[in-house]
Amino acid sequence: MSKKMIAITQRLIAHEQYFEIREALSSEWGILFNKGHIFDSFLPLPLSYNMNFQDYLSSLGDRLAGVILSGGNDLSCCMKDSADDDTYLAQQKILSQQRDSYEKTIIQCCIAHRIALLGICRGAQMIAWHFGSNIERCKDHVGLHEIIYTQDARTLSYAQMQNKQEFSQQSFVGNSFHNYCITKLGKQLVALATSTDNTIESFRHKKYPIFGIVWHIERKNGWENNCIVQEWLNTIIKLQNPYSN
Repeated sequence: MSKKMIAITQRLIAHEQYFEIREALSSEWGILFNKGHIFDSFLPLPLSYNMNFQDYLSSLGDRLAGVILSGGNDLSCCMKDSADDDTYLAQQKILSQQRDSYEKTIIQCCIAHRIALLGICRGAQMIAWHFGSNIERCKDHVGLHEIIYTQDARTLSYAQMQNKQEFSQQSFVGNSFHNYCITKLGKQLVALATSTDNTIESFRHKKYPIFGIVWHIERKNGWENNCIVQEWLNTIIKLQNPYSN
C-alpha cells in the first residue's frame, strides 16, 4: 500500500560562497518520518518556493494528506525597517517576504480544500500572524524551557481517548529556538499550551483542521510530548474517512 504525503516548507538560505539561494530542510525531519513513530505511515515532501503550490495540489490530489510549515527564517513582520540599511539583513528580509507570501498561499489553499495544516516554530508564528495574532520579541525561548498545557488541550479528543500520563501532568520541558513569541492569539484561534511568561506555545483553529506548535517536534526533547501532534494526525484520518470514529 502506497503511503500518502505530508508536504513540508523549507528554510531559505542565501549561500554567500556560491552566491545562490538554497532551500533546506533539516535531516531530523527525515529521521522523524522514518523512526517508527506516528509519522511512519506518511512520506515527507519538501516544497520548492519556485513551484506553484496549486501545481502540487493538482498533481498529488488525495495523495496529499497534510501540510507542515516548518521552522527557520524570521517572519518579515518581525524584521525592523533598519534591516534595509544592512546588506545581509536586507537579503534575509527579502527571503522572509518570499517565504511569507508562499506560506500565506498555502494557508489559503488548505482552508479552501480542507487540508490539515500544522505549523512548527516559525510555521506556527506564520499561521498565528495570518489570523491576526500578535508577534513580539521575547527572551529565554532558545533551548529548553517549561511548557504548560491549557484546559482546552485536555479536552482534545485524543487526550480523552488515550487518557495519557502526558496530559495528567501540568507541564513539561520543551525545546524551542526562537527570539519572537506569540503574545496574543487572534479570535479564531484557541491556546493549547503556554510558556511560564504566558506566551503561546501551541494552538488550534476553532473551525479548520489547523494546529500550531512553537517547539520543535523533530528535535531532541520535542517528540516526547506528542498528543497535540497526534490530534492533528487524527484530523487527517477523519478528513480521509469522514465516517471513522
